[in-house]
Amino acid sequence: RNFIIANSLFTNNNAAFVGGALASIGTDASQVTNVVNSLFINNSAIHMGGAVISIGNLKIHNSILWGNTLDGVSTAIGADIAPDDSDVGSEGPQIFNSLTQVYTGHTLPGARTAGGVIVGQDPLFTNPSASDFSLQQNSPAKDAGDNSAYDANILGSKDLAGGDRLRNTTLDIGAFEIQQGNNPLPVKLVSFDGTQEHGLVSLLWKTAEELNTSHFEIERSMDGKQFVHAGKV
Repeated sequence: RNFIIANSLFTNNNAAFVGGALASIGTDASQVTNVVNSLFINNSAIHMGGAVISIGNLKIHNSILWGNTLDGVSTAIGADIAPDDSDVGSEGPQIFNSLTQVYTGHTLPGARTAGGVIVGQDPLFTNPSASDFSLQQNSPAKDAGDNSAYDANILGSKDLAGGDRLRNTTLDIGAFEIQQGNNPLPVKLVSFDGTQEHGLVSLLWKTAEELNTSHFEIERSMDGKQFVHAGKV
């Protein structure tokens, strides 16, 4: 039978030998493990496959491998994915429409392979130091996935955070879909409070993100239906 790992985050795992986050081992060539729309972040191993090693049939789709290390080195071949190695029996997995820090010794940073793998480009996570691995609007992983690799009937229609898995026409790479793509508001509002002070209303709001926003228009209403201009900030 085939196995699917989807909408998952593997982070800060360590292995004393191989496969810091995932060691896919199989002896039946007809069995395939598919990793779909997942994240492998800041994992490590000493010998090979800082994030992933495949001894069998492993396919990785629409996923990001970043910040992983091999014996403490993030740029070493095998820091993300173990290549073919007869000594340990590893077989480099097939990888499609994904983003890796290191792919092979012959693939230059910034390149894109025939399988749609983006190599060495910062995925531009929102706040990785706080373990927020959602994507910024200008991430190279935006709209770079392969829709055919994600079967919503099996994997569901939500990403790891519970947001819509498909927002635009093409999936993003990783476990989190950018949610603002079809949002009519260019502002991500965190809080909004209004208090009465000396016969006036004091408004206080906080935003987490403002895209192409120059100012705020304030309006007031007596009935909640008809509004008139009250100010500009």
